[in-house]
Amino acid sequence: MYWIPSATGAFGVWYNKEYFKQAGLDPGSPPKTVEEMISMAKTITEKTGVPGLGWGITATEDFANITESFYSSYTGVDIWSDADKKFTFEDNKEYRKLFAEVLEEFAKITNDYGITQANSIEQNPFGIRTLFRDGEVAMYLDGVWAVKELKEELDKGEESKFNTGLFPAGPAGSHPILGCDGWAIPEKCKDKDEAWKMVQHLMSSENQTRHASEWGLLPILESEKGIDEFSGEYWNALVEQLSTVSARPKDKNVAMIEQAIADGAQAAATRKMTPDEAIDFMIETVHSNYVE
Repeated sequence: MYWIPSATGAFGVWYNKEYFKQAGLDPGSPPKTVEEMISMAKTITEKTGVPGLGWGITATEDFANITESFYSSYTGVDIWSDADKKFTFEDNKEYRKLFAEVLEEFAKITNDYGITQANSIEQNPFGIRTLFRDGEVAMYLDGVWAVKELKEELDKGEESKFNTGLFPAGPAGSHPILGCDGWAIPEKCKDKDEAWKMVQHLMSSENQTRHASEWGLLPILESEKGIDEFSGEYWNALVEQLSTVSARPKDKNVAMIEQAIADGAQAAATRKMTPDEAIDFMIETVHSNYVE
């Protein structure tokens, strides 16, 4: 099996500049920290009546990725140790404490602050994209993948009501997880030479740029950075985020690991478990189901 990366994406904050203006906030200054995101969401909700933060906690891969991004932004490390095949918070009391703070913040966002749309548990994080597009929430967390659904508005340039910011920083900075897809040539491919020519064609700078800018992906080739297609206002934070990202678990059990993260994080967010109970649940679930 041969594989070459062809598409990347990282999370950031998407926001509606018009609601920022209505709430007396600077539309050119998205929240830089988790605290600022919550504070601005409260102001927007109070001043406009529109939920300041779109928030989806359906226990899917998407919510696991949001959780992983918060974890790395609080601790500065990846959530999973590929070498040790376990969570990095298992043997580190400080990382565990910081993760508990993340999960407690999830619970407050979900239940206490009054800044989100109704029924967060019924929304996949990426399902918030439609609510954001239609003006029903003022901010939400999403990746560059949102470009394809929001492109009509984004193409208005400086007149667009949408813009992006870096993933809100925690104590360790802004470190959202990076997703990566690629083109593969399987071992049983009958004509590997022709397959390789096809991959080279797909990976040409022209095709990579078109793929990324139209579909909503970050530049994967150094040669793409700084070209016109990625120079629009909304691209600035998305591209900048490439230098600060963290990693998802690189493990064949990744689906099971991330489901455990999503289930535990949702239970903490809905207060069906305390943060410590949710952390223990994640550890025990992965240990019980891990396949060597």
